[in-house]
Amino acid sequence: MSSFLDRANYLKKISHYSKLIGHGVVVNGEERNSFHRLNEQEELISACNNWGHFPCVVHIGYDGRFTDNKIGLAKNVMSTHLYFLSIVDHDNYPNKADGIENAYDESYAAMIQFIAFMKEDIEVHGTKSSLFHFTLSGAKYDMLSAIEGKLYGWYLIITDEKPETSLAYNSACYYKGVDDETIN
Repeated sequence: MSSFLDRANYLKKISHYSKLIGHGVVVNGEERNSFHRLNEQEELISACNNWGHFPCVVHIGYDGRFTDNKIGLAKNVMSTHLYFLSIVDHDNYPNKADGIENAYDESYAAMIQFIAFMKEDIEVHGTKSSLFHFTLSGAKYDMLSAIEGKLYGWYLIITDEKPETSLAYNSACYYKGVDDETIN
């Protein structure tokens, strides 16, 4: 797998290129801040209340596992977790239910655009830089509701896998080798 920073930077790049998300793009003299890495829940809340732009992408983190069918290298299966959020627009939708539905529609469109970029990138350029060896069947999303009472959107999990070459034992990484010591 690539480094976690490489993966996060790739996600940020897509957020910058997306016209719906537009992270780092200057609009009306103001730079959009619409890609966030979630270090703490309070940080997300502060960003959304004070200086965030919508729709936005929130990079939640990762989880992973290994699979091994005893033929060839074991595979590292990694999931990348993202939120796509929008805020209820009370000005254009005085009916709260309509505003919520609009927030879902807006954040869904941003999520689909994001996935389409990744799909096209892999189809055109292959799996360069060991980033995201995924297929659409490795993407799952769930609805998010009422974060801080005003944010609505989607929780996307992108799962990809590739052979994990670093699982090969290298005796140079140890003071004693497997044959030199019996661990009881």
